[in-house]
Amino acid sequence: MRADFRLHVLLGGNGFVGSHLSDFLHAKGDAVLVLDSTGSFYSGGNDERIELESFHLDSGSWSSIPNRITSVLQVIKEAYAFDKRPSVSACFLAAVDKKVPPVLTGFGESGIEENWAQVENAVSTGVTSAIMFGHVLGQLAADKVVDRLLFFSSIYGTIAPDQRLYGGTQSDNWKPAHYSASRAAAQAIARHFASLYGEFGCCSNSIVPGGIYLAQDPEFVGRYADRSMQRRMVSVAEVVSVAAFLLGPESSGVTGQAIHVDGGLTAW
Repeated sequence: MRADFRLHVLLGGNGFVGSHLSDFLHAKGDAVLVLDSTGSFYSGGNDERIELESFHLDSGSWSSIPNRITSVLQVIKEAYAFDKRPSVSACFLAAVDKKVPPVLTGFGESGIEENWAQVENAVSTGVTSAIMFGHVLGQLAADKVVDRLLFFSSIYGTIAPDQRLYGGTQSDNWKPAHYSASRAAAQAIARHFASLYGEFGCCSNSIVPGGIYLAQDPEFVGRYADRSMQRRMVSVAEVVSVAAFLLGPESSGVTGQAIHVDGGLTAW
C-alpha cells in the first residue's frame, strides 16, 4: 500500500463528468465512494466494486455522510491491513440544469408554478446542498482525515452566458439564471471552506470547466470555438485530470482558488 493512498468521495458523481473522474481516480489505484441519487457504489484500489444504496439530497441525508466515509475507511483498512488511515478527498458535483426560460412571464397562469419549483430545486441542490456538504465534513477536516474539498463550478459562474451560442429563442437550449447563480456560488463556497478549514491543512477549491466537446452540432461547436483562445472546446479528460490534481496530495499549496479549464475562453 503506497503512502498516499486516498479515498475520493464524489457527491453527485454518477453523471457524465463524475463517471469519467471516478474512472480516472480508480485507474490511479485510489478508492472511490460515489454518492448519487441514480446509484451509489464503492470502488476499491483494485477491481472490487460494492453497490450501495442510492443517496438523495435532503435534510435527513447529510448526517450520514461522515458515517459512510468512516465505514468505508474501515473497509479499506481491513482489506489492506493498512495501519494509517488513507486521506480523504471530497468532491461536490451535484447540480441541476433545468431548461427554464431565462425570462419567467405569465405569473398566475398554468405552468409558471412548475418553472418556479424547478428554480428553487436547482438553488437548493446547487447552493444549499454544497454548503451543507462542506459543513458536515468539518469534524473530519479538523481530525485531518479530509484534506481536500473540490466544488464543481462552470464558466457561467464567472461570466454571463452568451445565449447566442445556444439558439435564437428562449425555447432553445438557453442557459438559465439559476445555473449561473449556483455555479458562481460554488466558487464562493469553496473559498469559504478554504478559510474555515485552512488551519487543519485542508485545501478547498473549485474547478471551472468550459464547454466540453461531446460531438455537438458543428455550427454550435464553431460558434463556441470562436470565443476560445484555443479555438476549440475542452475535452472531458482535460477537466478530470485537473480535478484529480486538486483532489490529490500534489495540490497541497493550492487553496481558495477557482481553477478554470476552458481553453482561455474567460481570459480575454
